[in-house]
Amino acid sequence: MLTDLESRALKPTADELSFGLSVRLAEARLLLERARREVEQGVSPSRSKVEKRVEAAEAMTFGT
Repeated sequence: MLTDLESRALKPTADELSFGLSVRLAEARLLLERARREVEQGVSPSRSKVEKRVEAAEAMTFGT
């Protein structure tokens, strides 16, 4: 079992998290903060998510 200090060291940053995962409340708040920053910059968090998913699917194809 991890100590409190060890578990804090394992917490991901907002950039390491992605939408759609099972996350804790603190992690969800980081995601919300990141999404708000993206909206302020004119970037759609939803569109970003779809683009990442498409890129991952294309990377898994063979050939062309």
